Amino acid sequence: MSVPTPRGAVAALTEHVDLRLGRIRATGELTRTGADLLRGTVETLERQGHRRITLDLTGVRAADDEGLSQVEELRLDLAARSRRLTVHAPDDEPR
Repeated sequence: MSVPTPRGAVAALTEHVDLRLGRIRATGELTRTGADLLRGTVETLERQGHRRITLDLTGVRAADDEGLSQVEELRLDLAARSRRLTVHAPDDEPR
């Protein structure tokens, strides 16, 4: 069952995780809180042995600067540990 979001409101961030492939698909609004949720999921996938993780943000309808900055910081953190976080952003090429 889904609950309608009031007109003009944006849903909180929701993630759908493919543990086998190391993929996360996010929908809703990317804020600092949402980025923290994503970081925890990425770190879990990394602990499970994934060296390449895909974060699909094409379903994100709104994002603030802090949420976006934290995703970039997460990407750099993984790169420093020889891991790769590929981010698919709305209307953008993978990063």
